[in-house]
Amino acid sequence: MDSKFPQTTTAQTTLSNHITDLVISSFANKLFISVTQFGKIGSLVLVRRDVNLEEDSTPVYSVKSLLGKDQAEYHILARHLYERLQLKKQLLFGFALHSFAKKDLAEIEEFICSNIKKCILAKGLDYGEPTTLEEEYEQMVNHQNLDAWEQTRIQRPWHEEPDKP
Repeated sequence: MDSKFPQTTTAQTTLSNHITDLVISSFANKLFISVTQFGKIGSLVLVRRDVNLEEDSTPVYSVKSLLGKDQAEYHILARHLYERLQLKKQLLFGFALHSFAKKDLAEIEEFICSNIKKCILAKGLDYGEPTTLEEEYEQMVNHQNLDAWEQTRIQRPWHEEPDKP
């Protein structure tokens, strides 16, 4: 039986003189991202967008350590990536990193974001419902101002401005 579940992609780079492996797997209800410099899954951190009952309110996110060290740096990186990528699925991270310097975290963030972009284009990686992958990709690219190739801004309901009187 030829099964495509889960959709997975991998990448490797060197960050701060350490070989860094990335695995991105898309499941029905979560996106799993493992970033390791030790060849292990490491600490697991779950990020999700909570339901906010107030109509015109700032999004609320929950970050929770599931296994391993409960490190603030992991929470900050996971939360920032989740918001930057504007995911609708929950995001489960596996972090096993040597360094937490600000420069290193910025490089790790760029490595993850650029590879998610490649996954969407190359493999049609499903990382958000109910919008299409192309719409999600457009939103991510426009949010980051990455490429001139994607110039059409597709707004989500929580980004729309209210009607003016």
